[in-house]
Amino acid sequence: MDRKRNGSSPGSMALILGTGVLMTLISVELLAQAASQKPLTWPQSLTLQGPLMGTFGIPVTQPGPVEVDLKVAGAPIIATLRGPSGELARQQGNGALHLSYSTSARDIQSGPILILTATLAQPQQSPLTGATVTVDVRHPPVDQARIDAVAAAGAANSANSRRDAQQPAMQQRAASARAQVEAAFERERSAMLARSGQERVALMARVQPDIDRLRSGGKFSSRAIGIGTFSGIQGVQKFAPNPSISGLTQSNAAVTQLHTGDPVFINGSGFGTSPGKLHFVLGAGRDLIAEANWVIWNDSQIYAVVPAPPPINGNPVYLPAFNGTVYLQRADGVQSNLQPMSFVPQMDYRTIWVHVPMADGIFPRYEGDSLAGNNNEGITRFSGDCFSGHNGKDQLFVNTQLKNGWVVRGAPTLLMGFTWHGGGGSVVAAHHPMSPSLAVDVLWWVNVGAFCGSAYGYHVAIPIQGPAGLPDGVAVQ
Repeated sequence: MDRKRNGSSPGSMALILGTGVLMTLISVELLAQAASQKPLTWPQSLTLQGPLMGTFGIPVTQPGPVEVDLKVAGAPIIATLRGPSGELARQQGNGALHLSYSTSARDIQSGPILILTATLAQPQQSPLTGATVTVDVRHPPVDQARIDAVAAAGAANSANSRRDAQQPAMQQRAASARAQVEAAFERERSAMLARSGQERVALMARVQPDIDRLRSGGKFSSRAIGIGTFSGIQGVQKFAPNPSISGLTQSNAAVTQLHTGDPVFINGSGFGTSPGKLHFVLGAGRDLIAEANWVIWNDSQIYAVVPAPPPINGNPVYLPAFNGTVYLQRADGVQSNLQPMSFVPQMDYRTIWVHVPMADGIFPRYEGDSLAGNNNEGITRFSGDCFSGHNGKDQLFVNTQLKNGWVVRGAPTLLMGFTWHGGGGSVVAAHHPMSPSLAVDVLWWVNVGAFCGSAYGYHVAIPIQGPAGLPDGVAVQ
C-alpha cells in the first residue's frame, strides 16, 4: 500500500516548522505532486490493525460502473466507497466482499476520485492483529489529463482556502484539547498528592494511642512480632549484653517500607531505658539520626519519626529510593544489629509532551511525503498521493531512560494536532508502564483526500512518576 522511501531513518530528516511555514510547505508539495501521479494497478493489498484505516483513490473521469472486490483474511472489516457527496456503498464481513456503484455525469462533475476505505469492524478486540485485505477494482477508462488538471486546480484552491479559513479554528480546537488533557493530569496529580497527605494523617491517628501508652510508661504489646510487655518504672540502669532490633511496626502491623516523616516503632530488646541515638540509613552517605524531640525510648521499644536530610542553603534535599537500614547506638555506646528497611521517597507526578519528531526516534518515510512538527500541529505528515493512503509505526524515545527512580506511570495519551482533507489517525501500539524506558510506538495513517492532498499530526503525552524534587533526566524540545 505504501511507496516507501529507501532507508527510513531517525528524526534527523524531520523539520520543526511554524504553522504558516508548514501550510506553505503543504501547498507547494501538493501542487507539485498532484499533477504527476498515475492511477494504481490492481490488485492492491493492505493490513489492518486496531483502528488503522486503509484508503485507496479510484479515478473516475467518465460515467460507468465501478466494481470493487475484496478478499478479507482475518477479522471482519467495514469497506466503504465514498464520493464528494458522501457514502455510495458499504459492506461488512470477511471472506469475499463486493461493492459497486454506477457513476453519473453529476458525480464526475463533483470530483474525479472516489475513495475506498477499509477498517476493522471491531478494532478494540484486536488492537495489534487484524485482517489482511486484497483489493481489486474495475472502473471506466481514465482520462489522465483530466485527473491532472482537476487535481492541480483543486489543490491550489483548497490549500489556500484551508489555510485561511480553517487553520485558526483547528489550532483553537487542538489547544483546547491539550489544555483539557493537562488539566486532567493536574487534577489527578493533586488528588494523588492530597491522598498521600490524607494517608499520613490517618496513619498518625492510628498510632497515636500507642504513642500515648508508650509515653506514659503503660504496658504495650505488639501483635506483629510478640515482643511481650515493658514497664516505665524508673530505676538503676542495667544494660543487656547487646541491643537487638527484631522488627519495625506501625499501629501494631509489621512494616518494611518507610517515607520521610513516617511514625515508626522499633521493637526488640536491650535498648536501655536512657535514650541513645537511633539511626536511619536512607541513602549512600545518608546516615541520619532521628530528632530527639520525636523519640520515646524504652528498653524494648522506641518510637521515632523517620528524619529528613538537613537542607542545604535553605533548600530541601530530596533522596531517591534506597534499600536502607535502621540501627541504634545505646547510651553506653554499644551498637545494635542492622534492621533492613526500604526508604520510599515522596512521589511526584509529571507529564512529558512530544510535539516534534525527535533525534531519539524512528519515523518511517514514504515517497512524496513531508515530515514536520511544532507545538501546535504536533508530529505531522503530509501526503500528496491521489490514489493510496499511507501508514507506518513511529518509534519515540527508542533509547531514552528516565533517571533517579522515575518511571512511566501509565498509557500515553494521543491528541490530534492537525488534520487536513482526508486526515488520518494514530494509536499507541506499545509502551512500558512502571519502567524507566520512555519508548513508545505509535501506529499512524494518512488517508487519501479530496484533490490529492491529506495531512495528519498528533501530540503524545506520557505520564511519569518519581521521587519529589529529583529531575527525571529527560529534556524534550
